[in-house]
Amino acid sequence: MIFESSYWGPLEKLQLFMRYGLFTLFRMRSYLQGMLAEFGNYYDVIDKGQWSADVTDVLNSMNPTFLNDTDESLRQRLVAVGLTKELIDELVMIAVRTNYGQTPDSVHAFVGSVALAGATDGLWAVKHGNKQVVEQCLEQSHVRLEMARVSKVSRKSDTGEYVIHFRRLAEPGPLYDEGEDGIVKTGTDGRNDTGVFDIVVVATPLTKDKSDIKFEGFDKSNLNRATDPSLR
Repeated sequence: MIFESSYWGPLEKLQLFMRYGLFTLFRMRSYLQGMLAEFGNYYDVIDKGQWSADVTDVLNSMNPTFLNDTDESLRQRLVAVGLTKELIDELVMIAVRTNYGQTPDSVHAFVGSVALAGATDGLWAVKHGNKQVVEQCLEQSHVRLEMARVSKVSRKSDTGEYVIHFRRLAEPGPLYDEGEDGIVKTGTDGRNDTGVFDIVVVATPLTKDKSDIKFEGFDKSNLNRATDPSLR
C-alpha cells in the first residue's frame, strides 16, 4: 500500500508531506491555482458577450501560453514546474487515470492540468448528487425535453430556420417520466421525426467517433472548422 487516507485531517496532511515533500506539494498547488485563475479569464470574455471561433481563440482568451501546453505532455510540464517523479507517478497518475483513463505521458499538459484541478481542495458537490443541478434546470425552466438522437441539421434558405432530423429513443429512462413539472417522456416508439427551430445549439464533440451529425444548407465559409465534415 502506497498511501492510506485518514479521517483525522492533520495526520493525513503529515503523511502527504512525509511522502512527497512539503515544497513539492506547494509547487503543485501554486501551479494549479495559477492555471485556474487564468482559466477563469474566459468567463470575462463570455460576460462581455464575445465569442470564440475555435479552440485556439478560447485558449488565447485565457492565456496564450496555454497553446504551448497542448504540445507537451502533462509529465513534461510538471517536471518543468518542479514536481518529483514519485508525486507524478502516484498522485498525478491517479487523477488522470480517474478522469480520462490515460497517463501523465499520454495526455497533454492543458487537459491533464484540468484533471488535477478536480483533485484539489476547496471543491463542492450537491448533496444527493450533482445530477440535481440539471434536474432543477429542467423543472424550473418548464421546457419540453425530447430524448432523441439527432442525425441532421439543415437550414431553410427562405426563412433561415433550422430543421432538426432525429430519431426518438424508445426508452428514455425514469428521469424523464411525464409529470406536472413540465418534463415529459416522448417518443416511446423509436420513430424518426423532425422539428423546426429558430436557434439551434449543438453541444457535442463533432468527430466521427462521437457524433455523426450531418449539416445541410449552410455556407461553409460561416461554419466553424469543427462542423465541416471534410475536416473531421
